[in-house]
Amino acid sequence: MRLNTPVANMKSKMHGTPFFTYLTPFTTWMKRLGYAKSTLISYSRQLCTFFHWLTTNQINTLSAVNQSILERYNHYLHTKTSLLSGRGLSTSSIQNHLTTIRLFDQY
Repeated sequence: MRLNTPVANMKSKMHGTPFFTYLTPFTTWMKRLGYAKSTLISYSRQLCTFFHWLTTNQINTLSAVNQSILERYNHYLHTKTSLLSGRGLSTSSIQNHLTTIRLFDQY
């Protein structure tokens, strides 16, 4: 039985997109590095958010991601509403999203 979690929901939306194939190997890589389960879940969710945003903005390859794209994503995060609070994302939440992208870049 599959759990209906935010990560599972986002992964199902990502299935069939150019970025879907990166999620499992990236999570496996983080596990090997010793990241906590809660970190694996939040980083996977945040990476799915980034990939979904890329796809929505017709950016279909990682090679197309440059400083300008990252600045646009940062702006998006500053205007995004939290599903939990209904308010804008906190500064720490935005930083967590950006940290996830930096880690993915290292992968």
